[in-house]
Amino acid sequence: MKYIIPILFLVLSGCANNEEYATSSGSAEVSTSPFITSPGTKFSTPQTATKESKELWKTECYVDSDNYSNYFQFTYADNSIFVREEQHSDANCLTDYALQEETHTYNLISEKNRFLITIGSITKRTPQSVLSTNFYNSDNNCDYDDWKLNTAKDCTNEKARNVVYCFYQFNENILYLACDSTTYPTSADSTDMIFTKQ
Repeated sequence: MKYIIPILFLVLSGCANNEEYATSSGSAEVSTSPFITSPGTKFSTPQTATKESKELWKTECYVDSDNYSNYFQFTYADNSIFVREEQHSDANCLTDYALQEETHTYNLISEKNRFLITIGSITKRTPQSVLSTNFYNSDNNCDYDDWKLNTAKDCTNEKARNVVYCFYQFNENILYLACDSTTYPTSADSTDMIFTKQ
């Protein structure tokens, strides 16, 4: 089954709440695929994305299945992918609810437009409203009952080291991304996540 990447991270995360994410750092093997493009013109890959030239890719505001709105963004640098989701309690991404951030490792596969993400072990979560703070505390979210507004905590991810198979397509400065928990997707289309370079 094909998932859009935020939903897939929700499925793979280890905390008890449906908003969970994961974090890790480290390195992964890098391929030498010849289809790499230069920074600033196309989707960066391990050979072109560095801490000095990392690119930020972000979705438009979208509404999830819980009727919360979100921005989802990621940055590649070296062998890491930095993921951030801004959650909002309205339908227009105006009212902050919570922030989730994670770092995963990744490597480019020799076949064109494919990469593998290895899920990390920690998620950084920040309740950004009284509503989310109260919910996190009543739910003992990530085994904490002392959440405070706008204060981040690290949560352990029981699904750490699982892998996510991703395929991307780049067209007219738009990045289309499809990811799956079992096999590489063969295409990315309008049902998948759509990112623009920031």
